[in-house]
Amino acid sequence: MTYRCPRINPYPEETPITDRQGYYLKANSAKEAIEWMGRRFPGEEFIIEIWQ
Repeated sequence: MTYRCPRINPYPEETPITDRQGYYLKANSAKEAIEWMGRRFPGEEFIIEIWQ
């Protein structure tokens, strides 16, 4: 399944709009997606949404 993972905290003003849309990744579950995002971006919080 594909998940969309946008950041919860506001992005800095200079962040490109394409980066603000979040990450799209394939994972077997929402838990797996949030674990991947946690390893990639420690200390950040993300919303996990089913995309497809």
